[in-house]
Amino acid sequence: MCPPGQKMQSSLESCSEPHCQPCRENEYQDKYTKENTCKLQPYCDPNKNFKEAVDMKTTVKHVCSCKDGFHCSSRECITCVAHTPCGVGSGVQTKGSHMSDTVCEECRHGTFSNESSAEDACWTWTECGSGFYVEKAGTNRSDNICAKNRDHVIAILAVFGVLCAVMAVVVVLWCIHKRRSGSMKKSARSSIESLGPESFTPIRQEETRTPVETEDIGITENGNCVVQEHGNAVKLSRQESQMDTTTEHSTLFSSSSEGKSSCERLNSL
Repeated sequence: MCPPGQKMQSSLESCSEPHCQPCRENEYQDKYTKENTCKLQPYCDPNKNFKEAVDMKTTVKHVCSCKDGFHCSSRECITCVAHTPCGVGSGVQTKGSHMSDTVCEECRHGTFSNESSAEDACWTWTECGSGFYVEKAGTNRSDNICAKNRDHVIAILAVFGVLCAVMAVVVVLWCIHKRRSGSMKKSARSSIESLGPESFTPIRQEETRTPVETEDIGITENGNCVVQEHGNAVKLSRQESQMDTTTEHSTLFSSSSEGKSSCERLNSL
């Protein structure tokens, strides 16, 4: 018998000395045989989504395989059909193969799928890093949405608000104080005006007078007053003796105001 990959030669001179020939291209013989023909390899039709056959061996039967993304439609694998994609919210649990279709599963909590695919499993939610927070939580159809943390902005706004409030309070207190001060001044002015000028006695500065040493005061025969001041006799007429004792610019009596007063008392007698 001829070994696998060969066939028996058709014309034999003697059965005791068989002659074998190799199988031709696209033929095979997978066992020992005394057949004088080889078997034909199966035809892999690309129009039925089969891969093109290459490097076929003559010792084994070639098995047609489906293209990537396809699987056999039946056990006999007469034709190939596309793998079933997993829809939104589901992911691939087991990828399809030459003989089997895709196995899908619903995305669990913490995973999502936002597109149909026959290759991808469910994706894990994105974890927001430092300085970010989850603005919108993910679902089985969507990922987490992260946003930049705004705590520092909120803190700045809070400080600014406090400063504005303090400034407003200060301004209000200042206005109240100013209004009260104006009211008090106005009330005091009204009170003064209601009293009238006769209620006020002007304060007159007491005149400082230098005491005059008077040794003797006398009256002449004509009725004139005589004052002895430091040994000098000063003669005053009755009319002069009756002048205002407060006249500060009188040359004669600038230093003898006390003597004039005494003469004035004597003249009145």
